[in-house]
Amino acid sequence: AMYAKYENFPSERDRREDKAVNPEQQETRERLIAALERAMETAKPELPGLTYLVPLAADYLDPAGTHVVWIFGTRSDLASALENGGGRLLYQLTATALREARMQVDDIDVNVHFDSEEACQQENQGNWQSRLSILHYPARELEGK
Repeated sequence: AMYAKYENFPSERDRREDKAVNPEQQETRERLIAALERAMETAKPELPGLTYLVPLAADYLDPAGTHVVWIFGTRSDLASALENGGGRLLYQLTATALREARMQVDDIDVNVHFDSEEACQQENQGNWQSRLSILHYPARELEGK
């Protein structure tokens, strides 16, 4: 998968809980991952420099708690994608993926984030786990401390 290397970074506690994940949640997660793979296939040819996406979720049945971070190689790839309407495309594709996973989305702005490899290298020494937990999903990180 195009995001396996960064996917979710579960804490110990989350890993234990995941074993007990309910079948409905597992099914939703699988549908969402498949839908996001299709979204990535659609987006990649349109947006130069788009490298992968990272889905983050504390609970795959709660759309508001599900975050999709679209990651570009460089800051300028990201900037030019956003200038050329790429942001709108990625919002639409994310909304479609959530719908395909049968998740009811009220405000897609909550779910979609953009980032770049370059920014992670410069600001977090390439540590995506730290960057994602701080930038995109602090609630999940802090709760276990």
